Amino acid sequence: MIKLDNINKSYKNKKNRQEVLKNLSITLRKGEFTSIIGESGSGKTTLLNIIGLLDKDFEGNFFMGNKDVKLMKKRYYDYLRNEMIGFVFQDYNLIEHLSVYKNIELSLSLKKEKNKRKKIFEILDEVGLLEFSNKRVSKLSGGQKQRVAIARALVKNPKILLLDEPTGALDSKTSEEIMNLIKRLSKDKLVVMVTHNNQIANRYSDRIIKIKDGTVIEYKYLNKSNKEVEEVILNPKKSGFSYIYLLKLSLNNLRVKFFRNLLTFIAFTISIIGICLVISISSGFNSQVEKLKENTLANYPIVISNNSLENEDEKDFEKDKIYSLENSSAKVITKDYFEYFKKLDKNSYLGLSYNYDYSFNILSNFNGKVKLYNNIGMYSIPDDNTYIKENYNIVFGRLPKNSHEVVININKNNQLDKEILNLLGINSKKIKIESVIGKKIKIVLNDTLFKRQDNYFYFNEINKSMYNNSRNITLTITGVIKAKGSLEFNSVMNEGMGGIYYRNSLFGEVFSKNNKSEVVLFQNKKNYDVFSGKKLDLKEKNDILISLGKENLPYLIYIYPKNYEEKENIKNYLDNYSKENSKKRYIDMADDVIDVSKNLVFGVSTVLFVFSFISLLITLILIMIITYTSTIERKKEIGIIRSLGGRRKDIKRLFTFDIMFISLISSIIGIIIVKIISMPINNLLYNLTEIKSLVEFSFDKTIFVILLGIITAVIGSLIPAIKASKFDPVTCLK
Repeated sequence: MIKLDNINKSYKNKKNRQEVLKNLSITLRKGEFTSIIGESGSGKTTLLNIIGLLDKDFEGNFFMGNKDVKLMKKRYYDYLRNEMIGFVFQDYNLIEHLSVYKNIELSLSLKKEKNKRKKIFEILDEVGLLEFSNKRVSKLSGGQKQRVAIARALVKNPKILLLDEPTGALDSKTSEEIMNLIKRLSKDKLVVMVTHNNQIANRYSDRIIKIKDGTVIEYKYLNKSNKEVEEVILNPKKSGFSYIYLLKLSLNNLRVKFFRNLLTFIAFTISIIGICLVISISSGFNSQVEKLKENTLANYPIVISNNSLENEDEKDFEKDKIYSLENSSAKVITKDYFEYFKKLDKNSYLGLSYNYDYSFNILSNFNGKVKLYNNIGMYSIPDDNTYIKENYNIVFGRLPKNSHEVVININKNNQLDKEILNLLGINSKKIKIESVIGKKIKIVLNDTLFKRQDNYFYFNEINKSMYNNSRNITLTITGVIKAKGSLEFNSVMNEGMGGIYYRNSLFGEVFSKNNKSEVVLFQNKKNYDVFSGKKLDLKEKNDILISLGKENLPYLIYIYPKNYEEKENIKNYLDNYSKENSKKRYIDMADDVIDVSKNLVFGVSTVLFVFSFISLLITLILIMIITYTSTIERKKEIGIIRSLGGRRKDIKRLFTFDIMFISLISSIIGIIIVKIISMPINNLLYNLTEIKSLVEFSFDKTIFVILLGIITAVIGSLIPAIKASKFDPVTCLK
């Protein structure tokens, strides 16, 4: 039935390699009770794990029936463990929080067996545990647990029964009862038992195999068998739990561990309430948005991005249809398109600005310590100051006159990012506005930043010498500005944190010098990364050159229209580039940003949005932590399910279903709460804003929130669940 030929197994670590099995060859027959004995560490349990298909990492030939196990697809191992093999472990390996009945039911559920109830009660009667069927395993004695383990192994009528020290933790009387039971129930099966107890081996075995240092040193026949190895025909199929059974297991786990999951319920419900309120309030502003567009949002920029979206033009939408939104991998800003764009009527816009896939390398001298910054809140503005004059107030100083002059933009509360202040050498929570005028910013170029050694480049030491290098480009702050009116919420210009604004022409100067730098010229000739030595394809090489400041096309273009009418003319011109192409090659910020800064209701919805987003994010992290903790706590349960024939898919689904139940219940509770509080909130907002029914929660929004909750839960549980499915069953059972 089973033939092992020249089996070798070893464990490797950093220092040495430990051989556990060495050229081991044995044949095991159906109807034969074989005991494997030997000292601790001789390889008995490892051999049993290989026979039971729990350990697949070995060398040699392993035939089970008509199949070479080493040549079989891995997914069929689960089926064979489920269909062919029954395990009885030394420490029982039962799921403690389940009843006796449910522990035994695991085996039959994997087989999708019919008449499960009848078979379970028959085997319980056989092992003398019929009256304990509904009792939790944790309440049983050692002997009773071992009987449950035997019942679980035998209920599916396996052809192979594997016993790992089945009496190791039992007293002599219970041991005798267990062994008599195994002997009686194991007729017409291949029984393989690992034991230290020579007396039990001699009493119950047909054959004894003694192992020492991973090698068979003695065969002893107590009941000589004339049977040849039976030709068993194996037809491996897919096995596994049904969705319904996994749902039952998940519900049972949530019931047993309710208090551990209560925190997740509460957090998820709070985030769902926040999302419901935001969605409801936002729907009340739709009519207001259209009125605000033409009057207040005309000066918001049109953005041309390399990441275009298909089917985005809302004029093509039908309200009763759902459309697929797909990302396009094609670049929008090509050379041809850029040349076409540059012919745009200059009288239609106040200014242009560009963003490139390159960030300036900035040096600061803070308290005598030189530090290198990259991408620290610096933003491009048009060379012509017209747009800045139209949309910003000059708080102090003046606007730039050339590319070596910059201005500081502060937010509506006169705040500026702490990192930018540190860059300017300021370490204070509050300073006078005029104190930043005249401050210097140093852009360090490639030839100063990098040094060459043989065929590689390295960073030079960041020190005062680098800071004072004459080749650096020095920028001087000439003024402080603040956005006017509604523009203070414009996320494109990062108004929330403030920033340093420089002219577009500065890019040209930096590109011109970095293009000629040694590192760019050298990298351009080589097909490997000159910093790490890694081989590069053409795209990777181009990406590195761009990151080093090699001139390239912009990936973002901002167009600032003069008025709403000119904005439409600009959009029409851009659309005419390729009429047959339905891709939308730009984004009109006026379609996405709504100015309600002076409206109290908008403030409330913003607060709710931030609250709901943060709470949802926290819940997502909490789900990941709780799911991961659950996988660790239930590691033994994972090992048990895998040893019975459970698939990796079953483990993933089990943990995912746990969280899906939590999200579904939390979403329903959250929606009910919002329905209850919507009326008083509507009355309050009407008194404050005179806008009726701002909180409207329709059926389609209910479905959306429930789906959002489930999707969030699945995403949060996905990584821990996948990791749990990859646990080694042997390690889990230790």
